[in-house]
Amino acid sequence: MLIVLQRLLDFLEDDPTAYLNEMQQFLYDEYELETSIATISCILKHAKWLRKAVQARAAERSELLRRAWQGI
Repeated sequence: MLIVLQRLLDFLEDDPTAYLNEMQQFLYDEYELETSIATISCILKHAKWLRKAVQARAAERSELLRRAWQGI
């Protein structure tokens, strides 16, 4: 199950704005795993996943956004 969690976190690194229903669909598409949105939310909370942190990392990858944050 840890592999599934890591793949979900990798998915979120690639798409930090994904909604819970998109995460649910990802898990089904990849693993044929049917899970509730509440379960996904609980797992992410337990993994200390924060949308804010992921979005900041995604912004750091973007040259344009990185310059905007640095005031260049």
